[in-house]
Amino acid sequence: MPEVQKITQIKGFGITTASGVVAELGNIKEYRTPKQMIKMAGLSLTENSSGQKKGKMSISKRGRKDLRKILYQ
Repeated sequence: MPEVQKITQIKGFGITTASGVVAELGNIKEYRTPKQMIKMAGLSLTENSSGQKKGKMSISKRGRKDLRKILYQ
């Protein structure tokens, strides 16, 4: 697949990681912005705060856990 070949050009991405990313995301051309792919992986930042207290920023983890696992490994 041409997407896998393009992803393997990124330093640190091998054929296994690239094929896993494409398998989880599907056709990459369907995403209009990189932000959509980040949100699909559950890697977008959210703030954990209440009315008076400002909390820490952390990832949302509302996405595909297998995609996060592939990117982590």
